[in-house]
Amino acid sequence: MLESGAIRESHSPYASPIVVVKKKDGSIRLCIDYRKLNQDTVKDSYSLPRIEESLDALKGAKWFSSLDLQSGYWQIEVAEKDIPKTAFTTPMGFYECNRMPFGLTNAPATFQRLMEHCVGDMNYKKCLVYLDDVIIFSQTFEEHLERLSAVLKRLTDFGLKLKPSKCNLLQNSVTYLGHVVSEHGVETDPEKIQAVKSWPVPQNVKQLRSFLGFTGYYRRFVEGYANIAAHSMGSLVTDQNNKEESVCTLQKNQNGNGVWNTKKHLRN
Repeated sequence: MLESGAIRESHSPYASPIVVVKKKDGSIRLCIDYRKLNQDTVKDSYSLPRIEESLDALKGAKWFSSLDLQSGYWQIEVAEKDIPKTAFTTPMGFYECNRMPFGLTNAPATFQRLMEHCVGDMNYKKCLVYLDDVIIFSQTFEEHLERLSAVLKRLTDFGLKLKPSKCNLLQNSVTYLGHVVSEHGVETDPEKIQAVKSWPVPQNVKQLRSFLGFTGYYRRFVEGYANIAAHSMGSLVTDQNNKEESVCTLQKNQNGNGVWNTKKHLRN
C-alpha cells in the first residue's frame, strides 16, 4: 500500500490500532480500529438504499450484469487536512491514509454518494448501486448492451476501476446483495441459506439476536415471518436486578423448537 500511494508515513498526533482480517479468497484485508476517532466525528446523514426497494426495481428484467469495484473505498482520495486523522500504528511503522480506508464512520455514506453521483439519472432506471456493488438490468439484450456501455463510460469518466474476476456480464441470472435475481424474480441465495441448516440452537441472547438478524434479512420470502419468530423463539427473560443484556437468559425448552421452526420456513 505504501508503494501504491494508498498510505504514507505519518507524524500525526492521532493514532489508531490495526486489525488484520482474512478474506474468503485467502487474501488479507487491513482494517483499522477507528472507534475512538468515530466517536468524535460529525456523522454524515446520507443514507444507504433500502435493499428491498432496490430489489423491487429489478422486476421484469431479463438481462443482468453485476460489477464490483476494485478495492472500492481505496479509490477515494482523503482531503489533505483530514489525512493525519487517519493515522494508524503497525509493528512496521506509523502511517496515515491518502485514500479512504475501511472503518471510518462516514466512509459508507461518502462512497454511496459518489456512486449515485456517478450513475446519475440511470440509478433505479437502468442500474442499481449499493456501495461497490453495481447491477445493470434490462428486458432485451440490445437494450442491455446500451445500458452496460453507458454505465462503464460513467465509471471511466469518474476514474473508477473494476475487479474483473468479480464481474458477471450479460447473464440471465446473477447474485446481487445476497439474493439471486433473474427473469423469474428475486430468490434467496442457496449459499446463504445453507448456513441456516447448520445453525446451532442459540444458547444466549447474543446468539439468538444473531440468528434472528440473519433470518430477518430474508423475511420477505417467509409469509408471516414476524409471527413465526415471535411465537416460536421462546421468551427472553431479563434479570430484574440487572438490566444489562449480558445477564439475559433463554427459556431453552422453547427456543430449540423455535429455531428449528424458523429454519424450516426459511428453507421453504
